[in-house]
Amino acid sequence: MSRPSGCSCQCYKLLLLVLLWFAGTGSLAAQSLLSQPQELEQGLRQLFPPISASATSAVTAQSEQSSSGAVFPYRYRGNIPELDALLPADPESAAEELIRQQALLPEEEKEYYRLRIGAAQTDRSNVDSFAKAFLSHYPRSRYRDQVFLLWLEQSPVWTPTLEAAASIFVQDADSQQLRYYWSLRGRTAENQGNLAEALRYRLEEARLLDNEQQKEFNKTLESLFEKISNSRVLEQFSNEFADVPFIQQALPQLRLERLVKERNYAEGLLLCEQLLQEANLKGDRTEILRLENLQEFLRRRAQLKPYRVGVLLPLTTTIPTAARLTQQTIEGLRLALQEAPPLPKDTYTVEPTEPLVDNLTKSTPADNTSVTTEAEMLAATSTDNITPVNDFADPVTFSRMDNQTAPQPDNQTEIIKAEPLQLPLPPRWEFVFRDTKLDPDTTRQGFRELVEDEHVMAVIGPLARRTSEAAAAEAEALKVPMISLSVTTSIADLGDYVFRNNISWEQEVEALLDYATEYLQARRFVVLYPDSREGREKLRVFWEQARAIGAQIQNIQRYENSQKSFVDEFESFTGIRRYRTDEEDALIEEQKDRGIPEQNFDAIFLIAGDQTQDLEIIFPYLEVYGLEDSLILGDSGWNNPLLLFAPKRETIRQAVFTDSFFPHSEAQEVQHFVAEHERFFYRYQGYVGPTAYTAYAYDTAKLLLQLLTQPANQDPDALREALLKQPPTQGVTGRFEFQPNGEVWHQMNFWTMGRDRFVPISLPTAED
Repeated sequence: MSRPSGCSCQCYKLLLLVLLWFAGTGSLAAQSLLSQPQELEQGLRQLFPPISASATSAVTAQSEQSSSGAVFPYRYRGNIPELDALLPADPESAAEELIRQQALLPEEEKEYYRLRIGAAQTDRSNVDSFAKAFLSHYPRSRYRDQVFLLWLEQSPVWTPTLEAAASIFVQDADSQQLRYYWSLRGRTAENQGNLAEALRYRLEEARLLDNEQQKEFNKTLESLFEKISNSRVLEQFSNEFADVPFIQQALPQLRLERLVKERNYAEGLLLCEQLLQEANLKGDRTEILRLENLQEFLRRRAQLKPYRVGVLLPLTTTIPTAARLTQQTIEGLRLALQEAPPLPKDTYTVEPTEPLVDNLTKSTPADNTSVTTEAEMLAATSTDNITPVNDFADPVTFSRMDNQTAPQPDNQTEIIKAEPLQLPLPPRWEFVFRDTKLDPDTTRQGFRELVEDEHVMAVIGPLARRTSEAAAAEAEALKVPMISLSVTTSIADLGDYVFRNNISWEQEVEALLDYATEYLQARRFVVLYPDSREGREKLRVFWEQARAIGAQIQNIQRYENSQKSFVDEFESFTGIRRYRTDEEDALIEEQKDRGIPEQNFDAIFLIAGDQTQDLEIIFPYLEVYGLEDSLILGDSGWNNPLLLFAPKRETIRQAVFTDSFFPHSEAQEVQHFVAEHERFFYRYQGYVGPTAYTAYAYDTAKLLLQLLTQPANQDPDALREALLKQPPTQGVTGRFEFQPNGEVWHQMNFWTMGRDRFVPISLPTAED
């Protein structure tokens, strides 16, 4: 083995002095050298750059199986084949063989084999001191490098002495020894959890491999790189080990994946474009297609507007119900926008040179708020005027600008033409609308426009089931959260990015049945339901839930909208009208006796749905058939103050209905919401107070705006996670939160009818 000369020999002398010091000799020369740390450090740096001195524990690794199956890469060996064959598997036999041959062996050879036998035994506590002593006595031994590796394997900590010895070893060792050295240090660092150091050592090892070995070793490198989550660390390795084939081939893709996970879309887009150019040069069509799709995804994410939310509603429709619900939803969004949290004053964005909105803008200087085409929107969604407005084919935007510094001339409303804005503007909240027209294809197109053209962070809506299903498919494809306001519970199951916030018919029926059975001990029910989609669906849920808990449904009767008489239904409930022979019917008719009402049930579930006016006709029948004291259960359709003035309403003594939003609640947030609604909208003709759709839109928008004020949530993926992790939120619709599938959970409330108002029912608590 060749020996260094010149400066290297001087460094060997330095090492010898250091080893003598740590071995306890304490020579004057060593003390003199150690008293000059600058010269010592300079000498070591000339041999090899300093390696990290982090403490690592020893890992016994005499051999390691490579992926190719060969013993890798270093075997300890001496001049005694018999001893080499016994070690390291049988150290006891090797010790006996050494005793038999020691008389014929030089002292250096004996010390070397004693050291190897000690390293192979269970107790290796003395190997560290023995190795240092060996190197002190035999600094130029042919076994020097092997002893150093044994020392490295057994050393409990990484010391300056070991650092100095390693510097000399790296300078003089052959490639096989170096490969084992870097492998040993890499495995030790990995076991200690220092992945960055482990990768650095493993990459030094990779530099010593040929092309065929590199292919096998790439699996080891890939498994380590998969554990590195920081793209900056990967970038450092790219610069430091650019000559390693694995770094050139695989690391750019791994780094791109980390950039996407870190949501660093701008830097990821640059790297993706670079990889796309390389794929084009290679002509790899599969890779080109994959990178083009990723490039489009990154471009959309990089252009996102953190304070912009999309809205999908049927803005132009000839269906009165849809128009009414749209108007109520817009009112809730408008109120949420007025109460949006303030935006940071030092954040400025540059608007595009092309205007986002090319229609009339109405500004209200008093509150620094601008609303685009509010008058047209209210007209288009009013039940008094259901003629479609042509302007709704263009984008429609609500916006609120915070920290606006432009002076306002007066408090009068000014109508101006929106001009292209090219100057930096303060950040502002924006709701950008698209018209669904109650058409799935139009809805899909509108959703894509909101994401690709308007760069919204999330989408509120739609309202209907079919359009919500169409929008859900786009939300999942584009990875942008949407919160539907549909009452159909299956919407939330259509994708990971799909949420729903509205009380469902299933939720209110299940809550009412639970309350009746658990708190009122009702077990037998009769049901009167309207012949409508809502009525039939609520009946189905009630039937399924009642059977699931063992309750009985004694009778079911259907009624038509605006039905004038309910004699047949109530006679069926009370048993007066049952199956009789013709002779029995003739006898009863002759005696003019219709029988005595019977009550074989505990409660009547009286479903109103959207046909509340029919309850005014039904209430008197309860008194006629002696059911004033019966328990009457009502759905959310009962949540109408007009019922307090219905005929014979005062004769009903036990009535319980459920809903999540009650505008006459005494809760502070509800009273504030109702007061603000009246302040903003009372001036419009035919004003009515806020409805459930107004409240759900308000709560949904407020939650989104609250989450988007936090920079950590200003990304669709982060926003989705925040929605799922959001604890129960107190809104005007009560406490609510999103479940893991995106479906909302709402706290249901119960009311009864007092003398002149609805009275809330307090449920027993765990303490009660």
